[in-house]
Amino acid sequence: MPLSFNNCSGLSNDSLVNDIYNEIISNVKLFPYIARIFCLYKNNNNANTQVFEKILDNPNLSLNATYKDKIINILSEIYNHPKFSDIRSGILEKVIHGLGPFKNTDCHYDVYIEPSILDNGYVVGESNCKCDIVYHTSDDMPIEFIECKSNITNFIPRTLPFDDERVKQSTKNKVHYLDKAYNYLTNNYVTPTILFACYNAEHALELENVHHNWGFPYIDFLGSQEIFYKLSQYNPVIRG
Repeated sequence: MPLSFNNCSGLSNDSLVNDIYNEIISNVKLFPYIARIFCLYKNNNNANTQVFEKILDNPNLSLNATYKDKIINILSEIYNHPKFSDIRSGILEKVIHGLGPFKNTDCHYDVYIEPSILDNGYVVGESNCKCDIVYHTSDDMPIEFIECKSNITNFIPRTLPFDDERVKQSTKNKVHYLDKAYNYLTNNYVTPTILFACYNAEHALELENVHHNWGFPYIDFLGSQEIFYKLSQYNPVIRG
């Protein structure tokens, strides 16, 4: 009996998510700069139009004044929105959803948002946790799991051991879920790909901690530069 993908969610339909997403797709050079803003400023306490203008006023970006003001206005709306955190994460999820898969790209695939994966009644991962985006071609091809985190440092510390009480329980639960899914699929089907996508440009220390301290060498990261590379090479698929 084939694997089944049930109880899926959907992407954010917030207009601000769509506004920034559409600007990124029409001008992919924007992404690293918007990613930097979203990574550095996780709330609106220190984010303002002056901050946005300083980051966007880069000769490599070459935005004219009218267009730059348009982007700044959208960012200001996002940072002043009561659901800012959801919007910030929703933008990353939509970008990743349209770009992936990142590793297994040579065949047709289906994409699922936060699915429950079942194998003849068995819950793959043995948890109520879910992964943000899952790509599946067939049961004899690697599944690609991508979990989106706006700032990877807030989810995976740079130095703390996995069992440290300062590591968030939600982090431990998610990693345990992905580890169990990884081992089950490796033993019964095909070794999957496990990725964390984030706005961070630098994530080497967090990745080293995951690999050498936490003991999950198969986990890899997609930072803003890796995402930008894929954006610059391919047109994202617009999926509903």
